[in-house]
Amino acid sequence: MPASHMAQGAPLFGTRIDGVGLILPAGVAVIYLTDVAIHPLAGSPRRVLGLMQWQGHPVVVLDPSRRPVADAPAIRRHTVLVFGAPGAGAALWVDEPPAPIGIGESADSPAAPDCVFREVLSEPVTDAGGGPQIWWHFSPDALFAVLARPAPGQ
Repeated sequence: MPASHMAQGAPLFGTRIDGVGLILPAGVAVIYLTDVAIHPLAGSPRRVLGLMQWQGHPVVVLDPSRRPVADAPAIRRHTVLVFGAPGAGAALWVDEPPAPIGIGESADSPAAPDCVFREVLSEPVTDAGGGPQIWWHFSPDALFAVLARPAPGQ
């Protein structure tokens, strides 16, 4: 595995976003928050769920799913992963909390999953536990850039 993806001796953690197994990059500040109040933003792009408060700072929350929810007139509660420092971070709606993972060998050229952020996925690896899960490396900055682009026709 390239050193760029794993700090020496650091455990790896993964999560699922829109059903895709992602390896959280070592050395990137990430915090998992449950039951977060997300305030809608009128007229925002469809992938923007709204704003949340984190340590006194507003944080934009993005929906990486294939079918982002339509405009919500009321505050919603979701589980999110915040990437970055207070005042400079952004959050993603996630399927499950990060957990330690064991990765196996490089996967033999699997097709990238059908997701809106497939272009940021790289270096797939198998699950060390022998399960069918494929774990993908990704760049949080590239993921946020893809999700922040306006959808066609927007």
